[in-house]
Amino acid sequence: MNLQIKAIEAIPHSITLGECLKDGPVTQVFICAFEGIKAVIRLDLPVSQTLGLDRYSEIELLKFVNDNKIDVTFVGPEQPLENGVVDFFELNQHPIFGPNKFSSQLETSKLFARYIMEKYYIPQPAFFELDIYISRSL
Repeated sequence: MNLQIKAIEAIPHSITLGECLKDGPVTQVFICAFEGIKAVIRLDLPVSQTLGLDRYSEIELLKFVNDNKIDVTFVGPEQPLENGVVDFFELNQHPIFGPNKFSSQLETSKLFARYIMEKYYIPQPAFFELDIYISRSL
């Protein structure tokens, strides 16, 4: 079985992902890294680093995935998750690993996470919500 993977991720995490997968049925890993980062990735596994691909554009990412016949996509950074990239890929029937837009709030919204912890009696420091904005003058 040949498996191609796309990682929407930062370089260090993608290297770790590639290292974990190199002994399995994976034939190629594509990495959509932070803009402007170039890295030498030494794996026994062929890695194609895609530069210039907008990782915040779900349409562009899905087109790349379809054009390159990628079997599964892993998402790491918070922003694409918060924007709903997992929901978009699932809607277009492409396998993707990562939390959906609602669940990603556990990482992207500290207040959301606090309320979830409170609801399920997960120990945490006391907190309160403020409904004001304080402007800092220079």
